[in-house]
Amino acid sequence: MTKCQLRLSALFIALALAGCVETSKKADDFASPVGAKATALRTTTDLARGMRWELGWGSVAAYDVATGRLIRTVELPGVTLSGATGSPPPDMVLDRTGALIVSSNITTRIWRISPARFETEVYDIEPDRDADKDFGFTSLAWSANGRELYGTSSMGGTPWRIDLNAGKAVRLGTGARLATK
Repeated sequence: MTKCQLRLSALFIALALAGCVETSKKADDFASPVGAKATALRTTTDLARGMRWELGWGSVAAYDVATGRLIRTVELPGVTLSGATGSPPPDMVLDRTGALIVSSNITTRIWRISPARFETEVYDIEPDRDADKDFGFTSLAWSANGRELYGTSSMGGTPWRIDLNAGKAVRLGTGARLATK
């Protein structure tokens, strides 16, 4: 085996053993989607599948980690995002299967993108309170058991428990705090 083959083998073994790692990156200038830069709003890396996801204005791009090659761009149906000054950015997080969960920061719509077929599911989440207010979810995080999704409202930072299967969100008590990224 050549040195190059050994290095590639070591890289693929490390990627397979590493699992999923998430990182977040904000755009340098998050002021306005009009004439928006090519900078990603958020990035997340799934080392187990060798993919890096980048959230842009209206779509998500999947890249091969090893080569940096674009694998696929996935449009987010019915997307509405806010780039208003002071507005927290939308968020994204990986689930146990490697599917990407993406939130809007201005509506309660959430998307789930399959890592294998890049199929998109849309969830219009019904909040138990504050349905008369315009807000979305940011600071997404999974519970320790990986079964419950949490987020904070983009307007005010109120914590919510989000049930994708039921399409509902429950506002948590005023004393509840979620870890932010």
